[in-house]
Amino acid sequence: MKIIPYLMFLLILIFSEPFSPCFGFNESINTCNEDDSGSIDVVRVNAGFVGTEEKSVVISVRIQNAPNIVQSLGFELLYPSEYLVFKDYSTKSTLVENFTTFQIVPKQDENSTLVIGGFSPEYDLKNAILKGESGILVNIEFIVLECPRNTNDKITINQPKDHFSSWLASGACIHCGCSCDINGDIEVTPKDALCAFQNYMDICPTFCGNCDNICCDVNLDGTCTPADALNIFRSYLGIETTTCMNQDVITPAQ
Repeated sequence: MKIIPYLMFLLILIFSEPFSPCFGFNESINTCNEDDSGSIDVVRVNAGFVGTEEKSVVISVRIQNAPNIVQSLGFELLYPSEYLVFKDYSTKSTLVENFTTFQIVPKQDENSTLVIGGFSPEYDLKNAILKGESGILVNIEFIVLECPRNTNDKITINQPKDHFSSWLASGACIHCGCSCDINGDIEVTPKDALCAFQNYMDICPTFCGNCDNICCDVNLDGTCTPADALNIFRSYLGIETTTCMNQDVITPAQ
């Protein structure tokens, strides 16, 4: 029952403290407008975490309501190579799992670009992506190097070819900061706010793990405080519009 005093404290804060959104968007931070309107789109799967020996982020490319049948595809993926290093990719349980050929290779002499392509030329279309189909195309894993704080970048799809050539493509924002999803379960809940408050109170380990592994400075003021717990809790309640629930997040290097 120890959770009750913490949640009561957060409820009191809701009506007593000014709001600042997760990631502390302000004039000192470059903003990135999220766009998921494309038939081919970049979407986050999971984020890197502080305290792991090798931080990584998995980013998915998905298809949304395919405008036409796809048996041959190609495009480039542009990413911030200053702190992301391509590691591997997986097509398991994706729309191209049974394609005859599907490959991702770094573009020669351009370390911030991946060339992605594949084909499946069967006449019966059994392995093709059908018109109107939606789902994950590929999951791409990157190693996270030192990530500069207060940085917002974009992962972009460029030069769609063949059966993708007429499709609208949309990228994804990726940020160096702390996600409101403190425990990394891909949703923001009161537990995330509680863990941030426990971290501030030096109650270790928190319900989300060891304090050293918790990244909870969501407003980027340099330290984890009750204001961060408040921002997370308000994000869960939907009291104010925040961007943390749908943003791709890379945890800053410690």
